[in-house]
Amino acid sequence: MRTIAILILSCLLLVPLSHAQQRYPTKTVRLVVPFAFGGGSDTLGRLLASRLEPRLGQEVVVDNRGGSNGMVGTQLVRRAAPDGYTLLLGTVRTLSINPVVYPQMRFDASTAFAPISLVGVAPAMLVVNPGWPVKNLEGLIEYARARPGELAFASTGTGSLQHLAGELLKLQARIDLLHVPYKDLGQGLADLVAGRVAVIVANIHSVLPLVQAGRLKALAVTRRVRSPIVPHLPTAIEAGLSEFEVAIWHGVLAPARTPRTIVVRLNEELNAVLALPELRARWTSMGVEATSSTPEAFVQRMQADQAKWERVLKLSAAPSS
Repeated sequence: MRTIAILILSCLLLVPLSHAQQRYPTKTVRLVVPFAFGGGSDTLGRLLASRLEPRLGQEVVVDNRGGSNGMVGTQLVRRAAPDGYTLLLGTVRTLSINPVVYPQMRFDASTAFAPISLVGVAPAMLVVNPGWPVKNLEGLIEYARARPGELAFASTGTGSLQHLAGELLKLQARIDLLHVPYKDLGQGLADLVAGRVAVIVANIHSVLPLVQAGRLKALAVTRRVRSPIVPHLPTAIEAGLSEFEVAIWHGVLAPARTPRTIVVRLNEELNAVLALPELRARWTSMGVEATSSTPEAFVQRMQADQAKWERVLKLSAAPSS
């Protein structure tokens, strides 16, 4: 009888927790964007939050926590209570690159968080100054091979995605390019337009207006299949670089140990939001393809990208900080 009484008491103690999880959410949900107000990630986060609110029945507020290349906001969510009320809008930079570039920040995002879903993928575009005598990526590679160390590629700093993309290009194409880091993308693009550097790999949204204005020349997109945003533009893979894939992705995560029921609920709601035609159209105009996934597929994407960029850094002997 004593054993039965203990079992009954244990079940009763579990009822409030189970009931609370089923009723989730019962208060405001915070979506942490680890970058400053007004940027691309902030815009995506606010669009997501506004569409999630009516589905969750609670306010979803965006909390901008920029600093240290996204690590301030990322670590804040990592240490938050695993109750589903503090979420992170993570990126390839914060989850798969920073842990490789900054050893002191090293962590495995797939275990440090409870991944919920990818939400968007922005393929990058490889662009050059239109004054260079090349018509396509094959021509650029041939031109660079004939001039080892003479052409430069721009980035937003050592360890940035543009830097790693340039190093990947060097490895894949077997060419020697000089890396020129800038404080921000605007400075790098200005020098590219002026002809001071030869090439950059950057997100479509940042460079497409310059391409359309004739100030830059697009040679390829850096995804496995052509982008619906610029369907006429070939992929780098079509040019013979079989592993040249560079994408800027965003995904939503919760702290590790968040109950599975909450993760599943959020995944379902995010999938529904990402299927909205008006949201997909708005994101396409920003160079982002709305992309949902299972938590498991999101984990695989994070792990694969972290392994890839770690390999690129090792092979290129790039600085780690």
